[in-house]
Amino acid sequence: MRRTKRVIRYFSWIRFGLLVLIAISLVWLVFFSGYFFKKNCVDDRTCFNASFSACEPAKFQTIQDSNFYRYTIHGFRGDSCRITVTLEKMAAGTPVQLIDKFEGKSMSCSIPSERLKEGSFEEVEDILNHCTGPLKEAIYELVIDRMYGLILQNFGEILDRVENDLFKVG
Repeated sequence: MRRTKRVIRYFSWIRFGLLVLIAISLVWLVFFSGYFFKKNCVDDRTCFNASFSACEPAKFQTIQDSNFYRYTIHGFRGDSCRITVTLEKMAAGTPVQLIDKFEGKSMSCSIPSERLKEGSFEEVEDILNHCTGPLKEAIYELVIDRMYGLILQNFGEILDRVENDLFKVG
């Protein structure tokens, strides 16, 4: 009977030890894997670029052209580095139509690992080709709207030239 109690107590300690070991492992994974908690570079561009070139999970915020952006590096998925770009707040004085179209929108980018060697996020050419999401769609909509506006603006001049060339007697 005593021996049975000792064996049960012994296995209870082993079970307790395993549970503690599993708990420590889970805590280590949560804090150091970068999956839940990313390095916060705040507004340090050097910190963010170092994390970008290694595709280490990190967060970064910056103001460009008076617009507030948030970048989040999630790490590798396969052979690509996953990054989310969010336009948090637009500049003061921005037309309401643009604020409605852009503010709060984000896009997810999958940058191939060979492109990470180019240095910083801003130096990667054709970045939009690697992104998807509402922010990218809003950017393309704005580009199309502006091109359409330029065509309409110059349409009268183009028609005048065509008329002059067609009806020119000479």
